[in-house]
Amino acid sequence: MQKLLKLFFICYFLNSGLLTAQKYRGEIFLLLRDPVSTAKGNSGVSTPQSLGAMLLNPSLVNLTNSGVYFSHFEIFKGLIASENLSLKFDVGIGPYKNGFNIFYLHSDPIEVTRLRDENLGVVEGNIEVSGAHVYRFYLITWITGQQINKNSYFGTAVKLFRETFFNYVENGAGVDLGYTILLKDLTIGISARDVFFSVFKGKTLELANPSFGLGFTKTSNNLNWSLEADFFTDGPYPGAIINIGKLSMDFKFGAEYRPVENFAVRFGFYRGYLSAGAGLKWKKFAIDYSISPNPELNTTHKIGAGICF
Repeated sequence: MQKLLKLFFICYFLNSGLLTAQKYRGEIFLLLRDPVSTAKGNSGVSTPQSLGAMLLNPSLVNLTNSGVYFSHFEIFKGLIASENLSLKFDVGIGPYKNGFNIFYLHSDPIEVTRLRDENLGVVEGNIEVSGAHVYRFYLITWITGQQINKNSYFGTAVKLFRETFFNYVENGAGVDLGYTILLKDLTIGISARDVFFSVFKGKTLELANPSFGLGFTKTSNNLNWSLEADFFTDGPYPGAIINIGKLSMDFKFGAEYRPVENFAVRFGFYRGYLSAGAGLKWKKFAIDYSISPNPELNTTHKIGAGICF
């Protein structure tokens, strides 16, 4: 009975959490972040710290090196896993820089349960298993940007989504915008996610409201640190630090220290929890690791590796 109840609530989470327009806010948006961002308190809007930062602020495509980067992580003790591939290249046509990001979130086969009699609710003998199915979520993003003037850069990201689970299929599209300002030892980053609303079409039509990011990164010798904020516009969010009307705000802090050029130690603070990680570079190769506690997703370990062209 306890096993059936556990499976029932897992399926409820997948249907009411991941399969809604809230997939780009709060906890779900954090799943898109690479190990470098996760180690630094989920920051990354204001610094070209890795190829994965292009997904957080499209204008950073102008400041990252060409290359390819792959990361992987698992949550819920391996029940759900994710692969994230970032690719940056310069095509040599005009002033534009381009990149791609492919994000794939999937689960182990999950037994789908249903109630024999909906009037009885979740009680012993009223739950039956109707089969095992895999949840899949695909996100493909094309990122392009150009330099505006000596100190500022602009970028756009076009996103295509697809979600499948059991008899549910949903497709969608959205647009993100980003802007970066470079000063002497300070970088300012601004991002607007789902700026025109992201549209999801399955059995019904859903919209994801715009959200915004603002960040500052200070660089000094071998240390850089970031202070950033996320703003959500679709109503109070229980996990946010500040809720004012329909506006929710989250704040985060991250830092990276390089005692030597090829090794980095990272840590961050977000929603009362510390995260940490490290990175190692050798010639054109890089490998990163992060660990972050989370009250909903349990402790998450992420690992990533990449090469610069």
